[in-house]
Amino acid sequence: MNILWIYGLTESSGYARNSREFIKALNANGVTTKFLSLGHSKYPEKAIMGKWEAETGYSYDLVVQNCVPPAFKKFGNKKNILMTVAETDSVSQEWVKCCNTADEVWTMSYYSQAAFIHSGVTVPVRVVLMPIDIQAIQSAGRIKSPEIAEQLNKFRAKCSFIFMANSEWTPRKGWDILLHSFCKVFAPYEDIGLMIKTCCFSGVETSQSMARLVKQIKEQYDAKCPVFIINDVMDIEDVWTLYKFADAFVLPSRGEGCGIPFLEAMSMGLPTVMPSHGGQVDYANDMLCTRVKSYLRPAHRFPHNPNYDETMLWIETDQNELSDKLMSVIMNHNKERNELGRGQFIETFSYDGTAIKDFIKIAEVVIK
Repeated sequence: MNILWIYGLTESSGYARNSREFIKALNANGVTTKFLSLGHSKYPEKAIMGKWEAETGYSYDLVVQNCVPPAFKKFGNKKNILMTVAETDSVSQEWVKCCNTADEVWTMSYYSQAAFIHSGVTVPVRVVLMPIDIQAIQSAGRIKSPEIAEQLNKFRAKCSFIFMANSEWTPRKGWDILLHSFCKVFAPYEDIGLMIKTCCFSGVETSQSMARLVKQIKEQYDAKCPVFIINDVMDIEDVWTLYKFADAFVLPSRGEGCGIPFLEAMSMGLPTVMPSHGGQVDYANDMLCTRVKSYLRPAHRFPHNPNYDETMLWIETDQNELSDKLMSVIMNHNKERNELGRGQFIETFSYDGTAIKDFIKIAEVVIK
């Protein structure tokens, strides 16, 4: 079985990242999977990915296009799979029409599957859980920027416990919820830190505007707890290294189709705090994860993302319960339990795990 994969290989997006994970995992399991370079000579992880560029005349049995539905256009004469995700409880009718032009839709969580079916997608919608390169994440150990490395070491030295959050700076990621919950519960603690790795591709937010929000919320609670923001588009190996400076991970996202940072944190055996709804729940290991009560609430539009509107519901994490759960993570920190959870997570989501093997079985059925 040969697969042709199509994705926005130059993007700094979740679609591009999980495409690289699937391509590497499939080839590691003997399933030849190559991608269209579309004339691009530079793209993330080229040193690794370059050997799987599809050459002219490449013979394939299945096409997988990993993209937002409006970008999907059938390619070739083999079955075309649209791999995509929903981050709210439903998707637009434009998305539904695009999905129904594919032979099948594959998505990376049951939360996402339900959204597509509920919205009216009539082609088969299957769940294929994402694998992740756990060995690469665990072996990362560099920070290219000497300035950031120095700041990290100083932050680590003054904090007895560090929570890490990692994602783009948009309303969907729940930064307001996290900052309120963290500053409220740890207001008197000068040695409990929050490290935020973020960026804002749209340019709507800047380091200055982020710092203003942090200052405003800290003043509201008279909080002494330190908050360290890294607003930078970093190489993936540098991002993975950041997890080694943390004691736990938290992200009260308002919607995830999968939630790659949660997977990265669990790969490192970090206690991981997440909303009780969302695609990340399908990856949660109970020995590592703390789920926080959350509710479905109307989503809203924001300038740099056209995919949401007020007819859709997304997730609102209970701020008070999040505060309690963050304190509980510190009080009940158990490295032995965390290591057991990490081992279980590896069994499912590593390149040798059951998730990628299930993907291969589904692909074999579909091409027959």
